[in-house]
Amino acid sequence: MPGAIVERIKGQIKNNQRTGNRFSLELRGGHEGLISDVSFFQPILNAKVIHALWPRTRVLLRGEVAATLIDEFDTLPLSLRYYAGGDDSVRGYGYQRLSPRNEDGDVLGGKQKLVGSIELDYMFLEKWSAATFFDTGNAFDDWDHIGLEQGVGVGIRWYSPVGPLRIDLAKGISEPGSDLRLHIVFGPQL
Repeated sequence: MPGAIVERIKGQIKNNQRTGNRFSLELRGGHEGLISDVSFFQPILNAKVIHALWPRTRVLLRGEVAATLIDEFDTLPLSLRYYAGGDDSVRGYGYQRLSPRNEDGDVLGGKQKLVGSIELDYMFLEKWSAATFFDTGNAFDDWDHIGLEQGVGVGIRWYSPVGPLRIDLAKGISEPGSDLRLHIVFGPQL
């Protein structure tokens, strides 16, 4: 599928990033009859910001907005639809579990996606920090009926010699009675 990504990263990529930001715009699509069965266009905008508040405290902000321009959405393959939930999305929900569903409760994928997160990290030792976070978002078909889901949680970060390890316990607060979910991510935060 043809596409292009424009990305800007400001800040040093290091183990315990104190400040920095990353913005990216991805444009992808296809044209029916030109190596594609369907004509569509998808812009995807991502942003991450890390800002030091005090010497041992920082805030991490993350957001994503994505859309699909298409005449007949039902013709778009499931792999090109949007989903939310999981480690780098709305924690507290399973991977790609947030999206429109059919009558049987199966996820179908959405035409649009909106995700946001705010996280506060406090470094209590040289290579360890504790975190608390709030995530919100969903994949959906209509901007008038977004239905954002929310998740909250706490985590611990270890800044290893080869990159940070993040371990989070999160709960989806939009679903009463939902279980705690464990999320483990290894790699840079930008």
